[in-house]
Amino acid sequence: MESPLIAQWIGPMAANLTHTMRSFADAEPGSRVELIPHATLVDVGQHLAAFNSVILQERVLEEAQLDQSITTAKEHYGRGGAWSYWVGEGFFDPSLRRQVSNIFGRHRLRRASSAPGMVADRLASPQRLLPALEVRRVADETTRRSFCHLMSVGFEGAAHQLSAMYSRPHFWNGSFRGFVGRAEGRDVTAGATVVAGGVLGIYAVATLPDAMRRGYAEALMRQAVDEVFADYGPMPIVLQSSLMALSLYRRLGFESVTTFSLYCTG
Repeated sequence: MESPLIAQWIGPMAANLTHTMRSFADAEPGSRVELIPHATLVDVGQHLAAFNSVILQERVLEEAQLDQSITTAKEHYGRGGAWSYWVGEGFFDPSLRRQVSNIFGRHRLRRASSAPGMVADRLASPQRLLPALEVRRVADETTRRSFCHLMSVGFEGAAHQLSAMYSRPHFWNGSFRGFVGRAEGRDVTAGATVVAGGVLGIYAVATLPDAMRRGYAEALMRQAVDEVFADYGPMPIVLQSSLMALSLYRRLGFESVTTFSLYCTG
């Protein structure tokens, strides 16, 4: 049986993700953002599959509709183009959902990841004493370098692509807010927020391997959320969780609503 929360949250979650991916295009000359059938296409103008993206935006009822959307994206990026397609599986009925991977496979796109899409009305109270953490907003060369380093460690498969975007000063002039957490004389954790679609999205949370399970990521998230709420007021919070972080987010009061899958070329 479908979760009653899917219809309520899949739209805002996809809208927030779309705004997040658009922020990369907004910082790049020569980029393009356009609507295609059932989705938004974001082309940053470079050979960067992690940021050349298509994000499903609305309910899809038939296989032919998804096929049309993928075909339109393939024609845009051309043979050999590097790009990815984000799918909120709550946009499909269960019968079609079982066919999604095969549909993308016919277009030579492989599923690179699947992550629980989660939502919380507010963060739950801490269940443990959190460590002292100095949290700084990404706003200068020092914090940009730290953010890039932590992203490269946490998301090593796309390290060069992440650095290509996050190291640029003009990227941080938009709605994408980055935060770096410092403890014991070094930067140990980082994350980002985006306000769009009536929700606060949390993205790119990473911690140094030898600093994990000490509460640093939780402390960072709590301070980042407080800062955003001070500017915008309280709102629901959404994210896509890794399996490793699932227990943390559940402790923070998040509930799984749907699954977001990422299909990539190559």
